[in-house]
Amino acid sequence: MKKITTLVAALALTGMASAAQITDVASFGFPLSPGTETVQLDQFDDSLGTLNWIKIEITGKVQSNVTVENDSVLAAPDAALEITSNFSAAAPSSTNVVVAMNDSLSASLDPTDGTKGSGSDFHDYGLIDIEDTNSSVIVMNFAPFVGTGEFDVDVIGSAGFVVSGTTDSSLKVSNLNGMGEVKVTYDYVVPEPASMALIGLGGMLMIGRRKK
Repeated sequence: MKKITTLVAALALTGMASAAQITDVASFGFPLSPGTETVQLDQFDDSLGTLNWIKIEITGKVQSNVTVENDSVLAAPDAALEITSNFSAAAPSSTNVVVAMNDSLSASLDPTDGTKGSGSDFHDYGLIDIEDTNSSVIVMNFAPFVGTGEFDVDVIGSAGFVVSGTTDSSLKVSNLNGMGEVKVTYDYVVPEPASMALIGLGGMLMIGRRKK
């Protein structure tokens, strides 16, 4: 797992104060379904300034190889593969961010030919890949996020597949995996001396720090 911490401070001067943001990202990946993993994100060092808000964001992705075969003597011209998936990121302060994904993939299947794994009654969807993002903003109860260490985020993912449009079918799902990333963004006000330093740097500071 790799983590990338990025600091972006942009001057939004009101008197001598300036607004700034700092983010940390952690990736996850596990077999489904369901699957779980705990990732760690950096706390906010309050020597940098005063927090305005915190955003927790999760991006979830499902990948899998899927085939469907019509086992009915009736044709299934409107057969469809229905996909549902959920990822949740449980962070401190009772913050739980959920991203739900749904997709439908069609296929026209002839009546069964009695031979498994081939023919016009069989469809290989190949590698299915669906992805989505959701986030939640925290405006109070900052304490668990403040410090010079890390905090845990528990990630849970699941996925399901259903075939519709045929009375009898065979569904094969393989290499089913969930992956993605969790990101925290801290929006804060920089103290006056730090504001002066930012002005001296031209109003924009970008620092990248990579951790393994």
